[in-house]
Amino acid sequence: MTEEFMPEETIEKDARLYECIVLLAHPNPEEQKLLKEIEGIFTEVNAKLVEKDLWSRRGLAYPIHGQTEGKYIVYYYEMEPLSVQTVDEALRIAKGVLRHMLFKPPIGYAIVNFEEKFQRWIKERETEEQVRARQHEEELKEKVLQRAKHQAKQAETRRRAPQGEMEEKELEQQLEKIIADDDLHL
Repeated sequence: MTEEFMPEETIEKDARLYECIVLLAHPNPEEQKLLKEIEGIFTEVNAKLVEKDLWSRRGLAYPIHGQTEGKYIVYYYEMEPLSVQTVDEALRIAKGVLRHMLFKPPIGYAIVNFEEKFQRWIKERETEEQVRARQHEEELKEKVLQRAKHQAKQAETRRRAPQGEMEEKELEQQLEKIIADDDLHL
């Protein structure tokens, strides 16, 4: 035997945790069928599903096969290291899969459902935006109220001013001069 040849007994056959991210085109009318096909690839190699995180529709940074939006699915499977290449090749040729990535997460990696966190963040962001909008609306109402008070004060001071009465008296005097004019023939 040569040193390069390793007997099968020394190859580790313990199942390890693997993370697989799959990008599908969106919208895809056959999405459920495609998901079953992808999961079938893993069951063929006796992989055990640990977690599945279905992400909602996301925009892509650049078009892939003419698609500008996609749907990500993150799978966590326990499987033997020898099965990784088989799964990788099957996903590479699977129709409907735009991209995929299969890797072993570091030891102590905590599986997190990012879609739940994303949806929670969206709701919190909406409430923050609503609070900001309400505050902005209250500020505008206050400005309108201040402007109305200011205009009312100005109108009141104009009414009370003696200038209006003086103008009236001057107008009467000028009318009397015109009427008293001898050149006027009525």
